Amino acid sequence: MGRSRLRLLAAVPFFLCLAATTAHAQQEQLFQNSWFWGLHAGATSIGTPTKSTSSAGTIGADWMITRTDGGLYVSYDQASFTRMSGIADPSASNGVRPVSVHDMRTISIGGLAFPWHSGHFRPYAGLGYALSLVGSATAQPDSANTPVPPTLSQSVDHARSRSSVFALAGAQWQIRRTAIFAQASFIPSSDQFLVTKPITAITAGIRYNFGSSIDSQ
Repeated sequence: MGRSRLRLLAAVPFFLCLAATTAHAQQEQLFQNSWFWGLHAGATSIGTPTKSTSSAGTIGADWMITRTDGGLYVSYDQASFTRMSGIADPSASNGVRPVSVHDMRTISIGGLAFPWHSGHFRPYAGLGYALSLVGSATAQPDSANTPVPPTLSQSVDHARSRSSVFALAGAQWQIRRTAIFAQASFIPSSDQFLVTKPITAITAGIRYNFGSSIDSQ
């Protein structure tokens, strides 16, 4: 009887190790080669030639396809704000025509790298391409109340959108199919865009694994 108990006690570490290994393998299967859909919210920095940088509330959705150490990332974000920007106009009193801008939508696509993970925690970083569009932009009278030239509307429309590279870094904590995450993205500045300062978005949200991204047949 004593020897049976000793053998049983000696087998406990083996079964614990086996259970941990099995759980780890199952967790990896629920990350690799998967489709994740997510929702997030946070804040985006908005800076214009006439206003200092400030934060705007942001909501969005993303789609992530994972492999083992990399993946594809696609997202849509909308920042809600009302700011005053400016555009070059020789007819304005100081050479800059005020432009009222409202909201901004950004569509991003890029590649992700997952360099390492520890248990449920997995950091990531990525690079890609982003298209940003100001929701509406309206030229305003300047301080001297000079009229807005009819030809200025084309320049304003051109300055409403821009495409650029973007960088992304974040981390997620995944338990079975559900993951919570936080991340930051960065778009460099552009004098040709109504939002001229660098654009940084910090968001947090939740993703869910809806299944394998590889055809099993």
